[in-house]
Amino acid sequence: MAKKAKGKLPSNRWLIKNGRMELIKCMKEHPEMFAHIEQDEEPIEKEKK
Repeated sequence: MAKKAKGKLPSNRWLIKNGRMELIKCMKEHPEMFAHIEQDEEPIEKEKK
């Protein structure tokens, strides 16, 4: 997902809107696994698949 977004994870708003709550939960439970990946602050304008 980060590769498609120029190395950044989409914002939490985008993740929620596109049904990716599991990823947010994982990011909160294991922040050390995501510390090296920058997260976008603005939602990516792209529809969910």
